[in-house]
This record gives sequence, C-alpha cells and structure tokens, in this order.
Amino acid sequence: MGKSGITVLALMSGGVDSSVAAALLKEQGYNVTGVTMKIWDGKTTAQGSTQHGCYGQGEEEDIEDARKVAQNLNIPFTYLTLPGNTNPES
Repeated sequence: MGKSGITVLALMSGGVDSSVAAALLKEQGYNVTGVTMKIWDGKTTAQGSTQHGCYGQGEEEDIEDARKVAQNLNIPFTYLTLPGNTNPES
C-alpha cells in the first residue's frame, strides 16, 4: 500500500514543531488529519502560571493557531474535549 492510502493523525499544538511535522507528513504523501486536545475547563489554572503548555488561559488561541495551520496545509482539523481531572499539577 502506498502512503496515499495511509491516514495519520498529527497531534497539533499550534506551535512550529507539530506544524512542520504535519506539513512533512503531507509532503510525503500521507493523508493527514490535524488533532488537538481541549483540556482546560476554563476555571482552574496551573499554580504560579496562567498557562501550562497547551493548558490554561491561552488554550483557545493555541487551538485556533493549530486550526489555521491545518487550513493552510489543506488538511482536516478537529479537537477532542477531554473531560475529568485535567489539572497539569496532579
């Protein structure tokens, strides 16, 4: 089977590394779908910080950055909302 028959999920944070990885996979002929996780409940924050990686008050902007990259790459994009304990300090 050629790469064009293989679909991969590119976990995208909205940053450079994951964006380049998605672009390289597409360039190599894979069917790429961009995915990110929505884990911030909008209430809690990491102690001593307003943002912890993709978690925190900047999460919506990170998701939007990832969506824009996927749009520029012409690949599908979705996000997963993860319920439950998502406190990065636990």
